Amino acid sequence: VRGKSLLLESRDEAARELPDALGIVLLIASVALFALAIVQGAGWGLSGPRTLASLAGGALLFVCFVLRSRTAASPAVDLSLFSNPTYRLANMATFAFAIAFTAMFFNFVFFLTQRWAYTLFQAGLAITPGPLVVIPVAIVAGRIADLRGHRAVLVSGGLVFALGGALLYSAIESPPDFLRTWLPRALVTGTGVGLVLPSLSGAAVHGLPPGRLALGSAINQAVRQLGSVIGVGLVIALLGRADPSGEIAAFRSIAAILVAGGVLTSLLCLGVRTGPRAAPLVPMLPGAAP
Repeated sequence: VRGKSLLLESRDEAARELPDALGIVLLIASVALFALAIVQGAGWGLSGPRTLASLAGGALLFVCFVLRSRTAASPAVDLSLFSNPTYRLANMATFAFAIAFTAMFFNFVFFLTQRWAYTLFQAGLAITPGPLVVIPVAIVAGRIADLRGHRAVLVSGGLVFALGGALLYSAIESPPDFLRTWLPRALVTGTGVGLVLPSLSGAAVHGLPPGRLALGSAINQAVRQLGSVIGVGLVIALLGRADPSGEIAAFRSIAAILVAGGVLTSLLCLGVRTGPRAAPLVPMLPGAAP
């Protein structure tokens, strides 16, 4: 209600059509088939005909989506944005980190409830310190990015997140110990998330023309959600069919995904080029000395 009186509505006067519906359907179907292959791959067999058909179908639909986006009058995704190297790399990093971040979040719940026999309430409390540390870290990271650019924040954040994944890997068989085992690992991964996730959104749209900021941000968030779908699929594929004897290996595989996601994010962000944010122009008062 308050926003109606404070926020100014704006529209793109050049926009005449809604986003291409067929392109949206092609993208959704493509991701759905990839997720299906990941989730059902263990049961169908990694080289089984249904798994391969799902992967091939997903790839074919994605190619159709790209071709459609190049020719549609109002494409679902404006591919010309990806001609900007920083935008392209930031979105690739967003996709990779979203997979690892989502896998981490679901892994936390399953690990605490299955390995450490926590109740859902206890697991929720145990997970809380990680998200809490994200807030101050993100604020500090944003200020550093304003002063020095996003690359250093993103590269270091990816490595910190990877370290958190490695620490989780080492604790898979540890007995329940919140203070000495869980809390340090939750804080390290939370620090990595705070450094990476908000800064990736800022880096993605840095340098885009003002008229394309909303579109660029929307595509970046869509890429993040697509990565999240894959992350959920990986966790379900690894843990959903794991018997008690294979549970440890499944949790270790998920921890390895965290490490790989953090390292890949850092490598991709080495190419991110964003300079310090320019200081806002302050209008000079009449009669003031220059």
